[in-house]
Amino acid sequence: MKNPALKGIISDGWRMVLATILMALGLVIFTIPNNLVPGGISGLSTALAEVIPLKVGTINLLLSILVEAFGWWYFGFHFIMKATIISTALSLLINGLEGILPGYMNNPLVAAIAAGVLFGLGASLLLSRGISSGGSDTISLIVKRYFPHISVGKVLMGIDAVIVLFGTIIFRDIDVAIYSGFTIFVSGKVVDSILTGMDYAKLLYIITDRPDTVVEQMLNQLGVGVTMLSGKGGYTKEHKDVLMTVVKKGNFTTAVRIVKSVDAAAFVIVQDATEVLGEGFKE
Repeated sequence: MKNPALKGIISDGWRMVLATILMALGLVIFTIPNNLVPGGISGLSTALAEVIPLKVGTINLLLSILVEAFGWWYFGFHFIMKATIISTALSLLINGLEGILPGYMNNPLVAAIAAGVLFGLGASLLLSRGISSGGSDTISLIVKRYFPHISVGKVLMGIDAVIVLFGTIIFRDIDVAIYSGFTIFVSGKVVDSILTGMDYAKLLYIITDRPDTVVEQMLNQLGVGVTMLSGKGGYTKEHKDVLMTVVKKGNFTTAVRIVKSVDAAAFVIVQDATEVLGEGFKE
């Protein structure tokens, strides 16, 4: 596709649709039937539905409109446009699917984990394109304007903690906090695994007396690029060639084997690289 703008719209569009469906399934099948409160506006809506004669999706829509209105005021409509679309579609989908899809109530722990996986997958689809799902994300950005020294992550954790506590009080059940905590934890782990795990790599610094051969073998066997740096021994004051390269975790063992087969005395320093941007990795 030659039009980059249209390509971006399509890429954002299918991710928004799929993410909304995944989150709605997690809510309708797993969290709402088990009175779980997995943070965010949807979690707050689940708790409020216990004391307000409205459906969860309806409450979610009203709260989302209120929050996104503040977001519009602070950041402009263009900034929160996608979040508004997602939160509105999610609310309508919740109401549409409730009563149609059966809720899973056999084991609350299984429900909490399954919901966390679905939420994590949905969030990953959005975050991979820099899209906010709205709700507590928008609130955290507003709080950040007034308290810039507090990280967005900490604000989100604080919001989720308050909502879970509120849900525990409403349902008068400590299990709500325990299982909701499982959902939040699993969701975060899924997001971390997808957004950083797929790009997880090893950064290698190689000090060797045979740099040219190592570079040649790394390129021929693994197809990875190697950068040659200039160094000097602190004790000997002799010139040393330092090679720097990044390999995917699946190729790490092979890379070390290549280096050692060329120069058994090579000194290799290894670091974790949780995200790599560029050719062969993430664009």
